[in-house]
Amino acid sequence: MKQVYLVTSGSYSDYGVDAIFSTEKLANEWILFNKGVSSKDYHVSEIILDPVNDVSKGFPFTILMDKQGNTYYIWDGGLKYFVPNLIERDYYHTHNEEDEEIQVLRFTLYADNQEQAIKIVNEKRLQLIAGELWDEYFKEKI
Repeated sequence: MKQVYLVTSGSYSDYGVDAIFSTEKLANEWILFNKGVSSKDYHVSEIILDPVNDVSKGFPFTILMDKQGNTYYIWDGGLKYFVPNLIERDYYHTHNEEDEEIQVLRFTLYADNQEQAIKIVNEKRLQLIAGELWDEYFKEKI
């Protein structure tokens, strides 16, 4: 499969794609070059081009989960913008009295149902923590 590397910045209505590269190395070099002229917080995401969305694998789910295993968002939307097996950092705003911004990871996967999707994501979460990789998603990459 072919993939590209997106350089993004911002969040919510401020979120945008700044550049697209064929290698992660080029994306990181672009970020390093632009850090001197911009105050943006850039991130690199690997995207698979033309992913095969095989519904025989189950239904597409997107889940936001924090390091403690709390699930903040479950989306069982359609296939139009679905990229399977993606893990990327995100932030969830609680919109309560504290209005906390919680670090979460966004997981995309196929599953037969919501319960199975949460179980799979929780297992991936535990693997990331055991391998000391969870916090790597929230470090600045250059």
